[in-house]
Amino acid sequence: MKFLLCPIIAQGKAEQAKFYDLFDQYWAQVMQPWEMPAANVAPGFMEKNKGWLRWLLAALALAGLAWTVYLLNQKVDSPQLKASFRNPDQVRMGSNIRFENLSENHDSLCTFRWEIFNDEASQTEGPYGEPEFATTDSFHLTYPVRDMGKSPFKRVRLTSIHPEKGDTAIFEGQFTILCNDPPRIDSVAALAEGQIGQLLDFKVFTPEKKGLKISWDMGDNPEGKAREVKEDFAFQHVYEKDGRYQIRLSVAREGAAGYCQVDTFLTLKIGGEKAYLAAKTLQRDTIAAIVNFSYAMWILMGLIGLPIIWFWVKWAVRPVPPPPADDNDPDLESAALRFKSRDQAPYTIPFRSHGNLIQVEKDLYRLADVMRQRQEGLRREMDVSTSVKKTIAGGGFPQLLTRADAVPTEFLFLVEEQHPDSHQKNLFQWLVDFLRHREVLGEMFFFHKSLHRFWNAQFPDGISPGQLQRLYGFHKLVVLSDGHGLIETTPQFERQRPRLRLDADQLFGHWNHRFLLTPMPVVSWTYREGGLHDRFAIFPMDTEGLTDFVRYLEHEVEDEERPPYKTWCNKLLEKRRETDVNYLSWRTAADHQAYLKGYPNLYKWLAAIALYQKPSWEMTLAIGAALSPAGVDVTYDNLLVLSRIPWLISGDLSPNLRYQLVESLDEETER
Repeated sequence: MKFLLCPIIAQGKAEQAKFYDLFDQYWAQVMQPWEMPAANVAPGFMEKNKGWLRWLLAALALAGLAWTVYLLNQKVDSPQLKASFRNPDQVRMGSNIRFENLSENHDSLCTFRWEIFNDEASQTEGPYGEPEFATTDSFHLTYPVRDMGKSPFKRVRLTSIHPEKGDTAIFEGQFTILCNDPPRIDSVAALAEGQIGQLLDFKVFTPEKKGLKISWDMGDNPEGKAREVKEDFAFQHVYEKDGRYQIRLSVAREGAAGYCQVDTFLTLKIGGEKAYLAAKTLQRDTIAAIVNFSYAMWILMGLIGLPIIWFWVKWAVRPVPPPPADDNDPDLESAALRFKSRDQAPYTIPFRSHGNLIQVEKDLYRLADVMRQRQEGLRREMDVSTSVKKTIAGGGFPQLLTRADAVPTEFLFLVEEQHPDSHQKNLFQWLVDFLRHREVLGEMFFFHKSLHRFWNAQFPDGISPGQLQRLYGFHKLVVLSDGHGLIETTPQFERQRPRLRLDADQLFGHWNHRFLLTPMPVVSWTYREGGLHDRFAIFPMDTEGLTDFVRYLEHEVEDEERPPYKTWCNKLLEKRRETDVNYLSWRTAADHQAYLKGYPNLYKWLAAIALYQKPSWEMTLAIGAALSPAGVDVTYDNLLVLSRIPWLISGDLSPNLRYQLVESLDEETER
């Protein structure tokens, strides 16, 4: 460098020698290591006490190690053996009953003994008596009920035994054997209310009376006395105190195998009744540990804590930093201005609207004409001329006739926004704007499938469903969406007929005239569209579907006049040749070619759209217009076909798919 700079500065031999000398001195100074000058700051507390802090850290480490050794030497008690099982409370004679073993803390050495006792044997044979059944061969027990034994009430005992530890755990349960032909009660004749001293009639009706035993427990026994039980099909009874009585009626079949009794309960109110709150005793809550750490976990946390303490001590004894430089240093201010970032928003290119590039078919103008037609209003006024003519024709007898006023038809358009850059949403919005520019009266709101908020330019923060109903309740409702997000998808409705979610049904049921324009091709309609057809007049969004929508509006078809769903689908499919979009993976360019096999120019348009990294509605229209010499028509139907592609709905084009689409372009189209 000194040989390059010298000819610029030196003008003679002497100046050249002097420059070489000065440059060598400067270079030697630059190459020396730089040391930060020591700050004149008094040493802090940590610097003064570095020695004992190291000893403290070593002491803490030794204490932690000693505590770990102590914990490892502690005897850990093995968990106690626990027996438990689960079984149905009742079983029919001739069936099998299964006992599911839920015992805990057992291993392969444990033995399980199942025993079944007569539950009434404790009255004569001690606590259990002799078991009717016993086995040690099963972990889970399946017991065939072939004989009732001495009683239909059985007690089951499970004994878990560990031979090495000597632990034993016992768990007991019960079940009842029911007969196969229980008696049946047709009805009970009894009053629901009565008075003190009133003679009340009670009667039970059964299909058969032979072999049945009837017992009535009237529920009015005095305290300390046995209950009075009636054993007649019909009898009379008198209550001596007011109150609410619980009457128990039992019908049993005598001599049946198993418990063969049916109970029913009646509530009888006698006199006036006072309402009292039941007295409850406060129960003390118990504290139970939610998480228990093992010794290994404590050791792990201790090992993690040691480096934390080490780095904290290292940070605490760090050198004191030098005082900050003067904030008013002119060199720093000039450097900040010199290196100030020039980067400012926006970071996206704002494209101008290209909606005028879309070629409008005559069917859309026809749709706008029909939607502008006036309809019968709610106010009625006297028709003077017709009344006079009818009066004269009737020989002078006055006849007053009225007519309804004619008002413009108003529509409420609800557009589903799947994504801010969704081509479907932009196509829906273009269609509504086209109709409104043709003097169709209507309001447009955007919504998500959650139906919590509806927004537009007038209400950017959105309005609630209730406000939407109050403000536009007399409009005709037009929903522009596939409607799949409105169908109930919870498990209890999977095997039932599809229907709208409860909140959607309550919201849209407010409007008398409901229409749904779906972008899905008719060949891809499934059970979801069937569920929507029950609440909406549903039409496809292509020009043929909009033509059917025009006929529907002209004839003012009522809901009950709509054809069944299958009939309507077959009618729409007669003139259509569409590709089913339900079974395409959309992962490769070949999938897109299969979808657009009947539209080669549309595939060329789609591949050209992929040249732009992020799909954009305005760029799609501009690219389509630029490809018009190649046979691409920017029409409403063509845009509808493209808008069904998932990545044009979500705005997310994968790099691999984008590469395949761009590679399929020919050079002329790419230019």
